[in-house]
Amino acid sequence: MSSLACAALVPRAAAAQTVARPSPPALSLQDLEGMALEQNPTLPQARASIRAAEGRETQAGLYPNPLVGYEAEEINTRDPGRFKNFFWLQVPIVTAGKLQLSRDLAASHRQQAETTAEMQRLRVLTTVRALYYEALGAARLVDLRRELATLVREAVGVSGELFNVGQADRPDVLDIEMQSQRAELELIKAESHQRRIWRILAASVGNPLLPLSPLDGDLERNIPVIDREAVIARVFGESPDVRLARVNVERARAALARVRAERIPNLFVRTKLGYNAEPFASGKDVGFEAGVEIGVPLPLFDRKQGNLKSAEADVEHAQAEVRRLELTLHTQIETALKGYED
Repeated sequence: MSSLACAALVPRAAAAQTVARPSPPALSLQDLEGMALEQNPTLPQARASIRAAEGRETQAGLYPNPLVGYEAEEINTRDPGRFKNFFWLQVPIVTAGKLQLSRDLAASHRQQAETTAEMQRLRVLTTVRALYYEALGAARLVDLRRELATLVREAVGVSGELFNVGQADRPDVLDIEMQSQRAELELIKAESHQRRIWRILAASVGNPLLPLSPLDGDLERNIPVIDREAVIARVFGESPDVRLARVNVERARAALARVRAERIPNLFVRTKLGYNAEPFASGKDVGFEAGVEIGVPLPLFDRKQGNLKSAEADVEHAQAEVRRLELTLHTQIETALKGYED
């Protein structure tokens, strides 16, 4: 066999050995949502916030630790052995149910963290769903642009043949060629837009390296009919923003109750037991002695007036925030429904 023939067979052999890459499998909306729930880093952050709030709730209900100490009295250099030695124990007495109120306040913070975590989960899913349908639309646009570019490309060939046989004028050929170039440019723009949307979608599910894949879905299938009243009722019943605002109201009320309880001071009780080495009338040591002390701060100046005023204002602010969110949701729902109907 000649060297020329061998050279001609090399490309054929290489082509025979080339294996076409399999196209990636089609991804459904459920697949993308599952990826996002597993890989989006904001969701572990939200779960960590819940665990931190649970820890603070546990800490808030713990009773204060007692104090222990040693006390020596009447120490002198003339008679070093003649002084009093005492060991004492001081126990705080928490009044007005402050521990339970602290637990209630910490529980409201935990509920706030749980609602915030649910909000973040819904936010991630909503972002993925919106980008999924946007990617579906971008893929459909690419298909339409590609079909149009193919048709115009064929029209260019037909017009060239007609021009060669004198059935078409040169301006007509130039016009169809310009249309072909315009269709090719629109196809390139559509493909670039599709890749950009896909990169955003891949990042939102937590996998920026996810390759461009076909999507399982149809934009024109199963278009729902919107029931305005049902949508409004569902949004107000399930809106995480409204739920969080209501949790904030409960948190503010719990904080107010805790501040009111702080106006009642705690007590402390101290007991001590020791040995008095001073001589008694008979010449013997006085011996063992015990004592009890009870104390309470006098709220003469600081009666938590500022904290009480601030807590009352926080409750009022939280209640007004619920109302503000409800009115804002009304506006957003009407705007969204109008855009859907139009």
